[in-house]
Amino acid sequence: MVNMMEVPKKLGVEPELREIPLDDMASAILETRKAIHGLRRKKVKVAITGGMRALGIAVLAAVLLTEWEQEPEVEVYLEGRGVALSVPNLRKLIEVSGKCKDIIEAMRGGSPVKLEELAARLGRDRSTVYRRLRLLVEAGAVKRTRYGYQLTPLGFALAGF
Repeated sequence: MVNMMEVPKKLGVEPELREIPLDDMASAILETRKAIHGLRRKKVKVAITGGMRALGIAVLAAVLLTEWEQEPEVEVYLEGRGVALSVPNLRKLIEVSGKCKDIIEAMRGGSPVKLEELAARLGRDRSTVYRRLRLLVEAGAVKRTRYGYQLTPLGFALAGF
């Protein structure tokens, strides 16, 4: 089991404690964004822990609204289990889902689809479809298998399943 109070010591970092008012979410997001603004050029790992879920949401919103030079990894620690869940890169996922909605829809059947078949189905150039598929793979919405490309559970979530 992981004792969250020991994690910074094990990582060799000194946490900076700040009080974020939780009277309203907009203010909490703004104050959190101000707190993390100076970290934009650094490699950052964000951990959302404990019972302060409103603060966790404010931190996540501030992370999403910050223009990072290197996108941070975001994890959610499950209390009492010593387990961390990685949060997908939501910014990339949102950006890609708008550009690639037609591809996601065309793959909704669930079976792997070859690039050529997908391009023909969409009436699009193969290279265009390949570039979009690559974006979807990077965002975690599509995986490449030996049989073609296939939606991941995250891709199905985007497709509305």
